[in-house]
Amino acid sequence: MKNNSGFTLVEVMIVLIIFGLVMGAGFHLMRLYQQRAIMMEFKQDMSEIDVALAAYVAASDGVLPCPAALNAVPGTAAHGAAGNCTDMSTALGGCSGNAYCVLRGRGPIGNPAVDGRDGNAANRLRVRIGAVPFRALRLSSETALDPYGNRYLYAVTEYMADDTNSDFIYNPAGGALEVETAAGVSLIADPGAVPPIPAGSGALIVYSTGPNSFGAFGRAGAKVAACPGGQAETPNCRAIPGEPGAKQAQFVQEGFGDIGFDDRLKFSFPGLMLWSANEEAGPGGWLYGR
Repeated sequence: MKNNSGFTLVEVMIVLIIFGLVMGAGFHLMRLYQQRAIMMEFKQDMSEIDVALAAYVAASDGVLPCPAALNAVPGTAAHGAAGNCTDMSTALGGCSGNAYCVLRGRGPIGNPAVDGRDGNAANRLRVRIGAVPFRALRLSSETALDPYGNRYLYAVTEYMADDTNSDFIYNPAGGALEVETAAGVSLIADPGAVPPIPAGSGALIVYSTGPNSFGAFGRAGAKVAACPGGQAETPNCRAIPGEPGAKQAQFVQEGFGDIGFDDRLKFSFPGLMLWSANEEAGPGGWLYGR
């Protein structure tokens, strides 16, 4: 007589448990692979932007490019084109529609280390935020988009992006933007440097709004998601055009892996060749959250 008995319930359960463990490990590895791929894309983008900025500064006797319009439609002349940082028609703390905003900088007025161009100390506190001017930097439009398809944010101290003064000398400690930890500790300041680097003296910052896309502008130049407020990254979000609140050049970077923070930032850091990231919050000198 043939034995037609099948699997017992215990055997089926063991098989299902093993299958679940294998699938769980597979999903975990896939997630790690995807995260690594995203970080590699960020690093590649920032490397290309870094090199392009250095080349631009070298070719323009130290002048940085002015941000492009965040809401420029692809295919138009304004898409990726550098703006005009000599145009001060937009008031400090105001915005030009959804194209760009002029943030109120944190740099100390009258700081002798600041190489002002116009003799107006207040104008040294103007920081313009918009999109990466990929045309001026001779980059592809794709490099100016983060891995989520949103436009990288680019903020620069306006007087350092004014190309009308031929005797301008680039000063990496002459900016007006600040980057702080969640505890309010400046990541720009270096009192031990010679000469000391004051807080609020960063020249520029490039950052992504991360996977939650709070405040971001997408590929087509339209707003993707509004800033909800009350988030760890709210200061970074509030600086973007189309968002309510004070427009200040005060950005925040929480520690590596902090919950509720997914922005990726890279900013000017005086004392290095042109600009760099703080070296202590992530691998490879990268500042980023989860």
